[in-house]
Amino acid sequence: MAEEDGRGAVASDDLARFRSLVHAADRKFAGVRDLPPWARGPLHLLHFRKAFKAYTRLWQFQQQRRRELLAGGLCRWEIGDIASRIGQLYYVQYQRTSEVRFLLEAYVFYEAIVSRGYFEVARAASAPDLTLRYKELRFYVRFLIVALLLNRTDEVRQLADRFRALVEESKAAFPVFKRLALVMFFLFSL
Repeated sequence: MAEEDGRGAVASDDLARFRSLVHAADRKFAGVRDLPPWARGPLHLLHFRKAFKAYTRLWQFQQQRRRELLAGGLCRWEIGDIASRIGQLYYVQYQRTSEVRFLLEAYVFYEAIVSRGYFEVARAASAPDLTLRYKELRFYVRFLIVALLLNRTDEVRQLADRFRALVEESKAAFPVFKRLALVMFFLFSL
């Protein structure tokens, strides 16, 4: 019994540390995201390095303590969200430098998210979460763009089909989503 309490406390401490690392990494990510698209040079590199270092630290922490974190209440989609952010960092760096190696790294992270089904478990939950669904839809759009840029046509077809299915599923599960999808359709069709 005391051993279980000890493990619970360790898992709780690990989860608190994890949340702290997520918060710090998100702040650094916001610094990169908020730079103007034309920003180049030392300021951009400084923000990118800080964000990448924070996410590397976070990724290593969750890899080393994944069992404890999952026991403490971490959801698999949260791991996928971290991988998605790392992929976003690579994609943003590709946009600023046009170096294909960054695009390939983004693809590797995005492909891992799909192959490991990080969002699948959350979708199977009894009470669907609209915020999580938005994250998943945005992820699929980003992955679709990366696959298009890399000319992975089979992957693009699969991702587009998956995205369409998710939108239809979202319309059925979330009444507010149906109205939002209709508004977006009219906005983007102009």
